[in-house]
Amino acid sequence: MTTPKPADASFDIVIFDLDGTLIDSRIGIHSSVVHTLKEMGVPAVDQELLSQFIGPPLIDSFQGIAGMSEPDAERAVAVYKEYFAVEGIKGFEVYEGVSEMLWLLRASGVRMAIATTKDEVFAHEIALNADFMPFLEAVIGSDREGTMVRKPELVAAALRALKLPAPLPQDTETPRITMVGDHALDILGAKANNIASIAVTYGFGNNEELQQAQPDHMANSVMELRNLLLGV
Repeated sequence: MTTPKPADASFDIVIFDLDGTLIDSRIGIHSSVVHTLKEMGVPAVDQELLSQFIGPPLIDSFQGIAGMSEPDAERAVAVYKEYFAVEGIKGFEVYEGVSEMLWLLRASGVRMAIATTKDEVFAHEIALNADFMPFLEAVIGSDREGTMVRKPELVAAALRALKLPAPLPQDTETPRITMVGDHALDILGAKANNIASIAVTYGFGNNEELQQAQPDHMANSVMELRNLLLGV
């Protein structure tokens, strides 16, 4: 790779969301939701509503978007995960420029992790298949028991995996750390842990909701994100 190594990156540690930030997982998630709704006997939803399943915890989406009761939503999550493990997990593409960005960050000494609401087993497999693992110190995702599905606790788990306190204390000097994501929940997760936040608008999140969450920075493309993280 001929791109020169930046002299000084903007952050010491970067925690990335996965779907809509590093990868376009629309096909795999959409197909898994469609299958689940059919199995649950729930009328299909349109493409716009399907995209709202990307980002928030699945149990919230099946209740809020598909109108399921909590017990039905719990069963829907199980159906979804069973299908996604075999078929849906294949349906993703790495956004153009992401692999180079990770390489440059690593070359600049930046520590990196993933914090996603996706099942941690699935997140690990996707990170492996996308060739992200050499750049990452941790991949944190939701657990199978459903006890850790919210973004504040997932970001906190990523910080602990990086040997840092969570949330970070506000009154002491701490490393420059940021959370990068395409959903307002990513920004709120960062704020809950007293770290900086970067909202990306090229993913699946609602841009108005992203702005209302008041991220510290916004990036409209992978190139803009790369330049922001690397301070170039």
